[in-house]
Amino acid sequence: MDPNITSNELKNLMEDEGIPGHCIPGLCDYILQGRSVGGFLTSAIQGDLFACFTRADDENIKRLVNYARFMVWHAPSACYGSEEKMVEWERLGGLRGIAKIHGTKDTTPTKGEG
Repeated sequence: MDPNITSNELKNLMEDEGIPGHCIPGLCDYILQGRSVGGFLTSAIQGDLFACFTRADDENIKRLVNYARFMVWHAPSACYGSEEKMVEWERLGGLRGIAKIHGTKDTTPTKGEG
């Protein structure tokens, strides 16, 4: 994912992938800036399916596949899949923080790229 992606571009991509509108701002801030998110999104980002079902509202339960598809095909692989990855992503400050550290474009591959 291009670290220079704008918030609006990322939000549009999320909408296209069927992420519910009320979760887009939080997920966008997490990816771009490493900001903490609520219980359901934390479970989804970490890949904890059982916790997702206990924390999701009715709309999010129906859209779990959309979250998985978005993360696998569009999000940097370093930002999802485990609690450890999530903690490190937040510590680094997301795409924006990584770009500042390296002073270059993010080279973190996503599974959908290559």
